[in-house]
Amino acid sequence: MRALLLLTVIAGVLAPLGGTSMAAPPLLAAYEEADITPPLGGSMPGYFKDRQAEGVLDPLKAKVLYLRQGDESLALVSCDLIGMGEPLVKRIREEVARTARPAPKQVWVHCTHTHTGGMPPRAGSFTSDTEEIYPEFYPGKVDEAWIGEVVRKTAGAVARAAAEAAEERRVSLHEGREATVAHYRRFIMKDGRVRTNPGRNNPEVVRPAGEIDPRLHVLRFESRKIATVIYGLHPDCVGGSRYSADYPAHLSEALREGLGAEWKVLFLNAACGNINHVNIADAGQKSGPDESRRIGRRLAEAALEALRGEGTVLPARLEARSERVVSRLRRPTPAEVEDAEERLRTGRDPFAFNGLFAPAALVLARTRDREHEAEVGALRLGTFGLATVPGEYFVELAREIEAGSPFRPTRVLGLTNGSMGYIPHRKGYEEGGYEAGYRSARYEPDTGHRWAAAATGLLKKLQ
Repeated sequence: MRALLLLTVIAGVLAPLGGTSMAAPPLLAAYEEADITPPLGGSMPGYFKDRQAEGVLDPLKAKVLYLRQGDESLALVSCDLIGMGEPLVKRIREEVARTARPAPKQVWVHCTHTHTGGMPPRAGSFTSDTEEIYPEFYPGKVDEAWIGEVVRKTAGAVARAAAEAAEERRVSLHEGREATVAHYRRFIMKDGRVRTNPGRNNPEVVRPAGEIDPRLHVLRFESRKIATVIYGLHPDCVGGSRYSADYPAHLSEALREGLGAEWKVLFLNAACGNINHVNIADAGQKSGPDESRRIGRRLAEAALEALRGEGTVLPARLEARSERVVSRLRRPTPAEVEDAEERLRTGRDPFAFNGLFAPAALVLARTRDREHEAEVGALRLGTFGLATVPGEYFVELAREIEAGSPFRPTRVLGLTNGSMGYIPHRKGYEEGGYEAGYRSARYEPDTGHRWAAAATGLLKKLQ
């Protein structure tokens, strides 16, 4: 009897060390949002001139998906802004740490990249001394009082979500497809060059230089009634001088119509540095609010169609981590600097869209900066992988990350935890075009691939 009792005790002590695993702690989830619409009259970024807002088509929001499991916790914030530099991300994180109980272990701030939002701080976003070298580099003005409100309201939404998180019993991933609203915007021309947005029905166009990623994914949190939609497309459909979140607002509205008003919808923009809505074969297509609405509602239809399927139920396993990657700045050649100086002196097309943007060439030639750090992130939720990078990432680089990731599928978000401009792949630099010019791409051609290697490495560590 004593021997049997002793064996029972030993077995109880050793069981946790052997093949029998302890039950995973429950996954908690929550959604919160804040209205971050600026006052009228503020500058609107997205083009090459200052626009002052004259109205509001739909409110700009900061939407929070909060997840916690055991010691792991993450607040993934999606902001209706064109981008957000690392200093502003840092301010939000500091305010979250000060106010949220419990404060999330990770705070990731993603921007949808709407071109009809408010003006984020620009100082230091190109180089630390841009305005010293070329004072008129950034059009528009930053409303510092509004920026303070963005920090306070966004952190407040994170704090509320952390306090309200409750158990999520069923997370599923649903994959759909939408191949009609997004278009590869770089084209090979008859002269062999690559041009961005070459114009509708341009007879010099041979073919697109690449392909879009037509996949649309929906993360469905059934208990908490949260739907997170992931798709890659530039939100630059509305134009004009009225604040708007662009097509993601219409997507959210239509998806809630289909699922029920109690559902909360959050949009995450996948890698879309070379993807926009312009169909150059359609001479009748017009940008504006109506086109934005059409695109948003078409994406909602694709999401609802995907949700009608069974999807993949994801195991309740949450883990996220990030690392910093040194990114080296480009240096124009002496001939390019001489050309830039001559263009500015004579007015000979100094702000060329598909060519040499003279102010950027001068800044990169004269800046004291040599390198900047980029924060690259990776997350696993069950068998689903998510990577984040702080720039307008080319779709080819996202495919590179997915190919090396142990998780299927893996999606890649741009403009998360920073806004470091366009990040083409090496071939994109060789091809040229707007995205590869000095104004757009200020880092060396291996940068995107180095970010991809970092993201892949992080994802592998989450296995």
